[in-house]
Amino acid sequence: MQAMGSWQPYLFNNYTGSVIYKFNNISEAKQALAQLSFIHAASDTGELITTEVIEYGYFENDDKSDVVIWGPSFTVEMWDEANEKLSNAGGKHFSSQKPKNTEQDKKTNKGDKNTGDVKFIKNENREKNTYKIYSGTSKSVAMDFLKKNPVSESFYYIIVETPEGNYARDIMGIYREDQN
Repeated sequence: MQAMGSWQPYLFNNYTGSVIYKFNNISEAKQALAQLSFIHAASDTGELITTEVIEYGYFENDDKSDVVIWGPSFTVEMWDEANEKLSNAGGKHFSSQKPKNTEQDKKTNKGDKNTGDVKFIKNENREKNTYKIYSGTSKSVAMDFLKKNPVSESFYYIIVETPEGNYARDIMGIYREDQN
């Protein structure tokens, strides 16, 4: 249920594609995610990263581990690959929703329209807080990105680091991180 809770607010914000799989433990979940062509381990930290505008994660959930993937660039092709590879890695399908990609979606779904020059960096979890950290080329790009990505849950933060400062959004709205 933890993985479902993490992506459901996005479902209602038009992020239509998602997959959730159950694994025996965190290690198996992380190894399964690393098999996907659009997720890989960073050479410096070993943390899982992606260059796509998607959300993903693996969570301990009682005696199992959940893997969840969703987001504005989660295409039908990525969805198909995730279902195949996560299942082949021993995951048990829990829930999924196939992305509704149309020809227009394919032209804008790589983040060009939605994110401009914003790139995903990493997920961070500190105590009960979840941080989605991005880098952006300017304040205006960061602000456009944050306006298009509402936050609907407590303890969830989107941060865009720019040369002009860090801009963030939480359930209360958009703010400059060092001026809150």
